[in-house]
Amino acid sequence: MTGKTDICYECGGSIRRVRMDYHFEESGLDNVILAGIEVDLCLQCGGESPRIPRLNDVMDTIAVALIAKPFELTGREVRFLRKTLEVGIEDFARKLGVDRSHLSRLENGALTISRQTDRLARTLALLHRPELMEKLTSLDIREVV
Repeated sequence: MTGKTDICYECGGSIRRVRMDYHFEESGLDNVILAGIEVDLCLQCGGESPRIPRLNDVMDTIAVALIAKPFELTGREVRFLRKTLEVGIEDFARKLGVDRSHLSRLENGALTISRQTDRLARTLALLHRPELMEKLTSLDIREVV
């Protein structure tokens, strides 16, 4: 599907706007695909620039999916929640009852998350952002922390 032609911000080449599934690596997670969004594709350098409507809502939806998932969070997912909550690593580590270096190693995948820390990270997300609980409810997700 072709669309509006414009200029690439990276190389100055022509771009074509298409609707496609987009691997949302910018989220910090390697398994997030945004289905059927508009993406500007550069015909010269091959660059892709997604046009993500309601980005905050998309990020909240990802956070809700992580909170509701039935198995332990990964380090990247803990980092995603922390950053979505806009909480610094020192503050989040303190709230989890661990030191900063422990949380850093956990987020970088050097340590696996304990079940207790996993549950606490999810609970902190819901306490810090009550609207996430509302989103869980509106999506009819019943199994929560």
